Amino acid sequence: MSDLTPGFQLDGSPNQVVFREGAVTLRVRTPDRDGYSVSVRAENAAMRPVRGGNPDRIPVDRLAVRKTGTEPFQPLSSSSAVTVHAQSTRSAPRGDDISTDYRVSIPFVRSDTYRVILTYTATTR
Repeated sequence: MSDLTPGFQLDGSPNQVVFREGAVTLRVRTPDRDGYSVSVRAENAAMRPVRGGNPDRIPVDRLAVRKTGTEPFQPLSSSSAVTVHAQSTRSAPRGDDISTDYRVSIPFVRSDTYRVILTYTATTR
C-alpha cells in the first residue's frame, strides 16, 4: 500500500451531517493472484477534542466510510475493521487506486476539533 492520504478534516456544526467524497486515497499493488482486501479501523472508540478542558467526545460510530461510488456508508469501529474494497484478482501492474468517502453525524458538542486515528490495512487473500 502506498500514497495513503495523511489526514483529512470534516467541518461542521452540532446536529449536522457532513460528507466528504474522496477524503482518503491510496494505491495497492500486489502480484497475488487471489487478490486482496482493504479495510479501515479507528484507533479509539471516540473522537477526542484537541482543546484541553473539553470533556465532550464524539462516538466513532458516528463516523462512517464507504468506497467512493458505492453505497451504503458503514459506521467505523475501534473493535473491528470495515472492509472498503475487496477483489479476487491481482492489482494492475502499477497498482490499483482506491478512494474512500467519509460522513460524520455531529452530535450536540462544544465547538472544537475532534480527532481519531484511522488505520488502513491491505491484506492479500
